[in-house]
Amino acid sequence: MAKNNPGDILTSDWNPIVGCQRYSAGCRDCWWLDGIMPWQIRLRNLPSTLTEGSALEIESRFDPAKLRAKKGIVGVVQHGDLFWDKVSDATINRILDTVDAIAVQREKKNNNLPSGKLRGTTKYVLWSKRAERMADFMMSRYPSGVPNYLACGVSVENQKLADSRLPHLLRIQGHRFVMIEPMLGPIDLSKYADVHWVVLGSETGTERARPLDPDWARQVRDFAVAHGPCCVDSPKDRISLQDIKAAYSEWLEQKGYREIGEDRVSNDLRARGYPVEKRNGGRFYALGLRLRTEEDNNKIDNTFFSGVDRPVPGGILPTRDRKIESVPNPVDM
Repeated sequence: MAKNNPGDILTSDWNPIVGCQRYSAGCRDCWWLDGIMPWQIRLRNLPSTLTEGSALEIESRFDPAKLRAKKGIVGVVQHGDLFWDKVSDATINRILDTVDAIAVQREKKNNNLPSGKLRGTTKYVLWSKRAERMADFMMSRYPSGVPNYLACGVSVENQKLADSRLPHLLRIQGHRFVMIEPMLGPIDLSKYADVHWVVLGSETGTERARPLDPDWARQVRDFAVAHGPCCVDSPKDRISLQDIKAAYSEWLEQKGYREIGEDRVSNDLRARGYPVEKRNGGRFYALGLRLRTEEDNNKIDNTFFSGVDRPVPGGILPTRDRKIESVPNPVDM
């Protein structure tokens, strides 16, 4: 699904179960229920009996070999919600058992590599709108904390849902992220600063798609500048060069630069050891920046994406007195 989309946070996905039910405002024009599911039924990849509100376990996809073949950032159950009440505890455990087993196998393989050999790193991402069940389940299954190859995220669309769901996300010990897509209203994340990354994007699809006010996105960006999580922007709402200039202004002033440009930024980043590249018809990306404070460094390892096989979109938001750490996240300049 994501192999040819440089703006997607995923490299691939694994869907041993499919199916869901509209749950909140962002589900109105669900990309899966209204697009992917009927298309897959027409292709006869899914049975014609599958309808909204039903969950389907596809036994052949539970084969560990199906997951073992996927590398990079792998979305687990993207064609549904793993923590929907129609998915049994036994099925959730079966899916996570497979993820854990494959991750442990990869780690053992890495440990046996000769010195200097590049280690392969694959990470797995879960996100859900059923935040309370996710938190309860993950805390019970992993009482010492979620393994570092897993990240847990919660989807929110507006402030009311953020206030309802994000307190549950913060109960999870491990890598936590907020998925704001589609963004349907302004969201103040100041009470939920203890997250590791934020993803936001507008609603897409037909002419019914509800617009995203740029000021809503700027508010989230400013939160990221102040608090340090990497801020991911989806392909349809790319952060502008003007926004990057604003984010870089203090840093540039300290270095004595009077202006910012692609050459200036790319040369400086290369000199600091960060790879840079151009994609998508010449758009500029810088890879590998992540803001962290010393307090963050002492509290938890935030480098979830370190060493993954494919970088994901992210925000470059340096501010005064911030430590810049390496995490492979490109950003459109």
